[in-house]
Amino acid sequence: MKNIENLQQVIVRGRVTYCFALERKIDSFERILANFKEGGEYAERGPCGGDWTDKILSVVNASLTLKRPKNEIIKLLQMLVEIYLGNMSLVRAQRFFKEEPHLIEYQVLGSTYCHSAGPDFSRYMASITHWREPLLAAMLLRRNDLVQEICAIDESLFHEATWPGDALDWALYRLYKGVFTGGKVDTLMSKVSEASASENIEPDRKPFAYQILLSDQVLLGNILSDGSEKMFQEDLGEALQSYQEFWSRSKGHLEESKADKSLALTALCALAYDHRGYHPGDESEFITEWLVRGEFD
Repeated sequence: MKNIENLQQVIVRGRVTYCFALERKIDSFERILANFKEGGEYAERGPCGGDWTDKILSVVNASLTLKRPKNEIIKLLQMLVEIYLGNMSLVRAQRFFKEEPHLIEYQVLGSTYCHSAGPDFSRYMASITHWREPLLAAMLLRRNDLVQEICAIDESLFHEATWPGDALDWALYRLYKGVFTGGKVDTLMSKVSEASASENIEPDRKPFAYQILLSDQVLLGNILSDGSEKMFQEDLGEALQSYQEFWSRSKGHLEESKADKSLALTALCALAYDHRGYHPGDESEFITEWLVRGEFD
């Protein structure tokens, strides 16, 4: 243990959690990463070739709960972004070379790896639903270079995915892209509203769409308009309420550790802080203040 008693407990989204269990989750993840370091089983191919987002977010949240050093959390967020970009470089190569395997070099946290991707992985990883968390992590890191690299991914790569996404996925993707590349944000906002019409969303996806995804549009609209800090805080309060309700819908939702903090709401608070000087207002267990303010030291 690291300065934490074995049986010390914390309350996370209403559930009692032992600190040693969170430490064990972090230690297990670090053992997995050891496979990609020099002398490890996958030291040459590296971590790309799989979807790491949920695993990394779960460890980020455990680290935040335990108040682990900030540099550890920053490193995890950077890893999330760079693995996604590495995966998309593999997808790009697979599409270009088709069935012929082609090794591609990529970097994660300063280490260079070499790997290739097959058609099945390419179709899975190219889903439009995979871009959101890496972009939000890049926003939190204040790494505009990584934000621009994600925005520069050729949209055609997403079209042949196993899950090509629905109209709302595409509209939100283009809205975020427009925010960071000088797009016509008013028009893109309207496209999100059109895509969120009830008839455009599958019934089983409506709770996630209405309680999670559309909070992005509302808060972005507030940040980019001539609103006020009070309006932003009110909209954020509603978004936090929706977030809590969605992730409390069932025992499975309550136990989903990747949801213990909200990456999206924290990143949007960071954007509001940087762009408008807005503060989140009331403290929330879902938002980490030092990430909002960019206090990485």
